[in-house]
Order: sequence, then structure tokens, then C-alpha cells
Amino acid sequence: MLLNGAVAVLAGAGRRNGVGATSARLLAKKGCHVLLHCLKSDHQAHDIVKECRQLGVDAEFFLGDATKETTCYQLAELVRNRWGKADKLTVWV
Repeated sequence: MLLNGAVAVLAGAGRRNGVGATSARLLAKKGCHVLLHCLKSDHQAHDIVKECRQLGVDAEFFLGDATKETTCYQLAELVRNRWGKADKLTVWV
């Protein structure tokens, strides 16, 4: 599978040493742009975003409660405005 230039949304990926963050780093190494979603670990998520950007991809984080419908719409709108689409979605809880 080609990941270079793809876009991945990783929900629940805000913890620095979590599976989602590790996945984000691996995807970024393969050239995949990443959006990390987190509920409350925004400082850690910001650090992960910086690491991914240093690997040469576009990366961002989104803070919000994904159990809320409006949050999901806001997240989707961010993806659409920034990248036009998402190729991968992973959820880590």
C-alpha cells in the first residue's frame, strides 16, 4: 500500500507513548499526512504533531469529544478544508 501523500485520521491518538501516537509516527515516516484527535492530552498531541512535521509531512491535532456529533462534523470539516479527504481512519481507545 502506498502511503506517501495519503491522509490518516487517528482518533484517540494524543498520548505520547500510546499505540495511536506510535502509529502516527510510523505513517509519517511513510509520507502520510496525519491528523491526531485527542480528548484531553493536547500538550502531548502537540509534541507528536511536531515530531511528524519534522519527518516532512503535514500534521495537525484536533481536541474534542468524539462521542459528540458536532465534534465529529468539526473534525470532518477540518480534514476536508485542509486535505480534501481522508484515506485512513484509526480509532484507539
